[in-house]
Amino acid sequence: MSHRECIYGASDRDTPVSLAPSEFYLQFHEREHSKFSSSESFTTNNLQNDGTRSSPDVGSNLDSSQKQNQIRPTHPDQSGLSSIDDNVNFNHMELIIHLFIDHDVFSLGLGDPSFATGPSLSVALKKGLQFPYLLYQCLAFSSLHLGFVRSDKSSMYKHQAATLQTRALSLFNSMGTNVDESNCVSILLFSGVLGLHLLTDTLAERALGSLDAFVAKYVQCIEIHRGVYSIAIAAWPYLVNSELEPMISSSSRFTSRTPTGDDSQILCKLVESSSSLREEDKKACLEMIRYLQIGFDAVSTELEEGYKHYMIYTWLMLAPPKFTDLLTAKTPEALVLLAYYAVLLFHGRNLWQVGDSGLYIIRNITEYLGPKWQTWLDFPQKKIIQD
Repeated sequence: MSHRECIYGASDRDTPVSLAPSEFYLQFHEREHSKFSSSESFTTNNLQNDGTRSSPDVGSNLDSSQKQNQIRPTHPDQSGLSSIDDNVNFNHMELIIHLFIDHDVFSLGLGDPSFATGPSLSVALKKGLQFPYLLYQCLAFSSLHLGFVRSDKSSMYKHQAATLQTRALSLFNSMGTNVDESNCVSILLFSGVLGLHLLTDTLAERALGSLDAFVAKYVQCIEIHRGVYSIAIAAWPYLVNSELEPMISSSSRFTSRTPTGDDSQILCKLVESSSSLREEDKKACLEMIRYLQIGFDAVSTELEEGYKHYMIYTWLMLAPPKFTDLLTAKTPEALVLLAYYAVLLFHGRNLWQVGDSGLYIIRNITEYLGPKWQTWLDFPQKKIIQD
């Protein structure tokens, strides 16, 4: 089985691996929270001239009363744990409680259909006490979900999510990048929750106004998810003996399945008959078509409740660089594949992370490609009409 046949493939590395988060996490520093006022905006655009990241002080953006309740460090190298004498921060308590009582937060799973109801979430929060960057990112994602379910306070919760995510990234980058037995679980969970957060932000974006802008943001999201895959590969020797072994084994079995349906058959014909794609481009597209069909198979199988929509998250992680190059160039064949992926999104439209993004993407791609490509877009359009 190749690494691309599962999210968490085996690695021949048996020593700690040094990863540079700036290679994939910091690619999204252009991400702006323009929906907030300038005084409330938090971004991750803190790169210095030497390529390193400065550590923004979230506390400097809070008023004096908020600073009193801010989570404070108990160790000089690990901010995020409050002193026993500090006042309880009820905002953060609300976010932790929300993670436990609302199982919809992690409805896309992270490789474990029962992530929110099983032991994995407990593992994540326990590890978060040891590695605060993970705790901050879990709180950020909880706040993002609260912004969705409580429309009357949406701006406040989304603002809080941006603040907490900024702090999580700052802490992560300050902790070093060696993956070993002690931190492999926390780093993988952090990467996974961060990937979900960024995917949710990307699919919810409607202010960009053009397919060009959306594709650029989506490709950026894919690059971040590829970083999750890279971490999993690097940490594989340690993860197989960790608390996450059931999760990664289950995910591996799902993505290495043999496709059974014929929903994407026409896509194979499109790619194989293309005169504009090189052989390596065709190989990358056919690889992505295979994963699409696994996703369609899961959607159409009643027994797939746990993994029914899992390919929505996984497809980005498994995308080879050649495919993202084709998307960046807005190659028609790659855009047609993206329209088919949007069908998976449409099937998952009841998920809070997805919403109407499938319909939005299909409409924009259809308009961009025009009548010449109508034959290849019949399937996505008919799926929407039928449902």
